[in-house]
Amino acid sequence: MSFDARSIIAQVREGHAPSGAAMAWFAQGLADHTVSDAQAAAFAMAVCLKGLPFDSRVDLTRAMRDSGPVLHWDLDGPVLDITHLRQVYEFCAQKSKKPDVAHGSKKNYKF
Repeated sequence: MSFDARSIIAQVREGHAPSGAAMAWFAQGLADHTVSDAQAAAFAMAVCLKGLPFDSRVDLTRAMRDSGPVLHWDLDGPVLDITHLRQVYEFCAQKSKKPDVAHGSKKNYKF
């Protein structure tokens, strides 16, 4: 089956779920520049405005993962990126600070 970016964007814009094959085609198009920057932006806006069903998100994520070289780790445990973990910790530490009440902030912060 052949796909084109305009029909996939239209499906998302109308609130329909594109097929897994359509998501794979779109991801490959992003990787090999068959899908233009403008079409990628239109797709992103359609997703922001209408959302993308869970199955389509999974299909797109897997297709994006598989659109290029995939690293395979032959290790006994998980691979941890210490730099990333430090950034997450620092972000959470910043967010856990109490709001500045001197400026009249009355928001209910939940973390």
